[in-house]
Amino acid sequence: MLKKSPFYMVLRRELDRMVSRKLYFGVCIVLPLFCIFFMSTIFGSGQMENIPVAVVDQDNTSMSREIIRQVEAVPTFRVTRHYTDQETARHATQAKEIYGYLVIPPISFEADATAGRDATLSYYYHYALLSVGGEVRGAFETLLRTLSLAPVVVQATRWGWGRIR
Repeated sequence: MLKKSPFYMVLRRELDRMVSRKLYFGVCIVLPLFCIFFMSTIFGSGQMENIPVAVVDQDNTSMSREIIRQVEAVPTFRVTRHYTDQETARHATQAKEIYGYLVIPPISFEADATAGRDATLSYYYHYALLSVGGEVRGAFETLLRTLSLAPVVVQATRWGWGRIR
């Protein structure tokens, strides 16, 4: 009779234990396979897509509409709502209806941007869900960095754990 290696004996013993009870089988084999399948469906393409965001357009000019079109073209985002005030957008973010929003300030934004004065675009994002918040922040930063506007200042604010109600 061949002497079995210690590795083989331990492996055999552990496999016998894993299938000896339904609970062990589920926890040791079924649950890890389910987790692998679940995570691969979420992150299958390598990045998140169609994250719901909103736009607060208080300027309502051709420049602000162009910025909104550029936001809608980003595959990470799906612009689901357009708001007229920040308070409503903030409540929607806290309620997790959306995960971020871009604010185009009122009246003087286009005039300031075309005249070469500081024009400020602000974006807010929900950071309690770290992976979604990180994706939203990164996509906003990439998008706003590529805008071909004269001096546009970008401000970011995250809504973290302390601000969720």
